[in-house]
Amino acid sequence: MAASKFWTKKRIVILTLILIVLVTAIVLGVVFGLKSGEVKTAEESVARGSLSSNISSSGTVVEAGITRDIPFYAAVNDITDLSDIKDYDSNFSWTDFLVNAIINDVPLYYKVTYANSAMRGKRNVLNTKSDNITVFRVSPLYIDFEALKSDYDRLVAEGVISRDTTLSDFILDVFLAPGGSDSGLPDDLNDYLILDESEAAVREIDTDYVKSLIEEATSPEESGAIEYTLYNFNLTVGTYIGMDSTVFRVSVTQLYTSFTVTEYDVASIDKMLRESAASEAETGVKQGVYAAVTINALNGRKVLAEIQEILTGSYSSGVAYYAVKAKIVFGEPKVVDLTSPADEDAEMAAAYLAENPGAEEMRYLDYTYYDESLDVETVEGLGIDVNDILTREEVLVGYSVAVRVPQEVVYNSLIVPTKCIFYDSESKPYVTVRESGRDKRVYVRILLSTGTEAAVEANSGYELNEGDKVVYRADDSLISSILG
Repeated sequence: MAASKFWTKKRIVILTLILIVLVTAIVLGVVFGLKSGEVKTAEESVARGSLSSNISSSGTVVEAGITRDIPFYAAVNDITDLSDIKDYDSNFSWTDFLVNAIINDVPLYYKVTYANSAMRGKRNVLNTKSDNITVFRVSPLYIDFEALKSDYDRLVAEGVISRDTTLSDFILDVFLAPGGSDSGLPDDLNDYLILDESEAAVREIDTDYVKSLIEEATSPEESGAIEYTLYNFNLTVGTYIGMDSTVFRVSVTQLYTSFTVTEYDVASIDKMLRESAASEAETGVKQGVYAAVTINALNGRKVLAEIQEILTGSYSSGVAYYAVKAKIVFGEPKVVDLTSPADEDAEMAAAYLAENPGAEEMRYLDYTYYDESLDVETVEGLGIDVNDILTREEVLVGYSVAVRVPQEVVYNSLIVPTKCIFYDSESKPYVTVRESGRDKRVYVRILLSTGTEAAVEANSGYELNEGDKVVYRADDSLISSILG
């Protein structure tokens, strides 16, 4: 009986121990299960910068030429806009100009007092960086209106010409038909022209004018050196030049890139071109549409290009394709003394020194000469390194390129990886900011997203700053991160 009770107590102890072990195993299993089920997280820093969504394409570097006959009117008046020069010939009226010369006492002709014989009748290949060269000099010839009127009155009084002939008719006969059949009309035009050879009146046309004309038509390269050809110059000393006379021809080439886009993207580019043209017409301020061009042969170095026009498209496999032409723009190099940076360069200099401690100077490309809106931040927003001094001489015709045209750009914004953006049950976006080991939810507004990065700003009542640490799910895909 006693033995039976002993085994009963023994069994109870054994069962109790077994139960304790099982409970412990279950608890440990639950704990380890919960531990293994925890979401692994990692951190990213909030950055500040520019972000853009892009149309991407590929193309090649091509060379296009500009050739223009330069009338004397443009040269003597320093007109450098090629569109004005092009329209001048078709709009010029000698009758109107003659009346203007009489009424406003402006020169009617000019007399050549010097002509560069080394340039005459030759194709002169020059460079805008070369020393200035005088092409020709001229002195103005004014109408002697008093002499004209005196002769008119005398010839009318003598009955040589009819009293029905007006002074205007007489003047036109003199200048449009000198040496005419009527013996009473003067044969020598010089009788009614006054030559002014005073130092102040002499006009000198030189290659500085041609340089200005070229830089107006193209974009000055980083060195200011553009090769051009001046030819068809045939003036000789002693000859008269009329305002509509061609004095020489100028030819210059410019680098472009030509790339292809589909019908789905060309509409966006066309819209940007139209909006920029409308804005420029309204404000008078240049409003270009720019692209970043990556040059494959130069290890991916980038250059700026301004989109000029959309060319005729083609149709293939049910999709329309369009060629887009963009002019390559080279920046002008600037040097900043890092020991005493100018106010406008202070921020950029500080950033450069942070990456290059101890540097005494910084060289960067300035594009504001071409378009005032192309400040450093804007150019860098296109993905172009302004500290990379890329020259025209390095870019050759035929190089293959990758072109990225920003459809939308956000400047000076907070940038976070899209994997750090979550959505709550109401599909409102937020980021999780980790500070001193604690996580807090910050709701944001997404300004622009590229798929991998997003430009954001904190909603009212929340705070997000550059350098903040934001948490993302290290072992999750982008899709699961977005779905929350």
